[in-house]
Amino acid sequence: MIGHSASQVMGDLGTGKSTLVNALLQEPGCFGVSSRATAFTKGVDVTEARNFDTCEHKVVFADMEGRSDKGPAYDVKLATPVLLTAKAVVLNIVCPTRPSKVQILEVLAISMEASRQVSNRRDRTDMFGHLHVVLRGCTNTEDECHKIIFGREDPGLAETDDEETAMTERNKIRSAIQCAFEGDPRVWCVPAVQSAGESFNYADVSYAAKIDEMRRNLVEQMREPKRLDRQPLTGAMIAAMMPELKEALRSDDVVLNPPSIMDAVFDAECTRIKDEVLSAAKSGFESAAIPMDAAELANLKKAYINDFHGRTSSYPVANRNKVLASFNSTLDAFEKEVDARNRQAHAEQAEKEAKAKAEKERIAKKKEKEKRRASEEAAQDRELKLKLDLAEQKKRAAAAERSAAAAYYAAAARSDCHDMPSPSPRSGRGGGRRTVQVRGHPRTLKSGKTIWVRGHSRTYG
Repeated sequence: MIGHSASQVMGDLGTGKSTLVNALLQEPGCFGVSSRATAFTKGVDVTEARNFDTCEHKVVFADMEGRSDKGPAYDVKLATPVLLTAKAVVLNIVCPTRPSKVQILEVLAISMEASRQVSNRRDRTDMFGHLHVVLRGCTNTEDECHKIIFGREDPGLAETDDEETAMTERNKIRSAIQCAFEGDPRVWCVPAVQSAGESFNYADVSYAAKIDEMRRNLVEQMREPKRLDRQPLTGAMIAAMMPELKEALRSDDVVLNPPSIMDAVFDAECTRIKDEVLSAAKSGFESAAIPMDAAELANLKKAYINDFHGRTSSYPVANRNKVLASFNSTLDAFEKEVDARNRQAHAEQAEKEAKAKAEKERIAKKKEKEKRRASEEAAQDRELKLKLDLAEQKKRAAAAERSAAAAYYAAAARSDCHDMPSPSPRSGRGGGRRTVQVRGHPRTLKSGKTIWVRGHSRTYG
């Protein structure tokens, strides 16, 4: 958890509070300044101390409106929230001569009024940060001024009853200051206000040296964040605290209870962290790669659970438990949404795979059918070729026979077929006769000759 430290600067109107803060921040125009008789700063101006980079957490400076004619009640209500959250409180006083303990303690009485608004006296101890009293233009030593302002007075030395009463009242303020602020108050005697350019090259070297010394002291004190009810404050916690303080300060009879305030702050902080983690979880679950196996989903959920517990570990268990149930139920809902998307994705994947399988089978059947048809066509082609080849062979054989018969007829015509052997001798009827078989058209030969007409042998006498 990143801590948060604030430094509050307070004082009377027109005493150069903004100029002092600008010098401490080494930023000439950070806070506006004016020589007018009316307040230039209204309410509280806050800025980040960018040059306080030696601190490990964020540091801010709060420039509070100077005391005016709006009354002590306004000043107390304006100072209370800043006092409760400031690690260092700087009271700026113009002091051309000796410091006026009456004036300074009167201003600090505002802080004491703020502390008395805390109901439990034990909660008032170290409730505010470190107190720094800056005496502008003072020529006395710092130890002497510290003794004048914070040294106890002996009422027994008073010459009048009124003086004794005043001493007693001032001692009460001193005791309250010692109780309410951390450590011993520090007094700074700073030379008169000087203007500076952007480089802060002051003509008075002692003024620059004193500002640097103050700055180093503040940096050292603000290394640790401000605590309230023993809890370190963060910027988010202070922001959550302000509505509680605002509501409490509305009453004319203000009663502040730091444990109750911090309990409300812890509730607000745990709620804020819960909302931030759930917002991140929603984005994480929505952008998760789907489908996601059970182990990955469990690890994703566990990461957000660990994030929530890690960020709320510094807060009381009771405050964490107030938001834990809603956190877990919302996270479970996110998990169920992813699980539903997983089932849908698995169903879509199964459907896709089934379609792909069916398509593959269809293509395989189509290929098998085409292969079978091609095989059948090839077999038909071979059978047809065999038939054509056989027909061609028969055709050639028939042509050869016709050619042989034609040659025979031609030869027979020339020799009148007498004693000419038949191209296809066969055994005829009758004893010792020679038979001539002639294919084709029937021929009539001379008597006593035998011919073959349409498959039958005949003998002519």
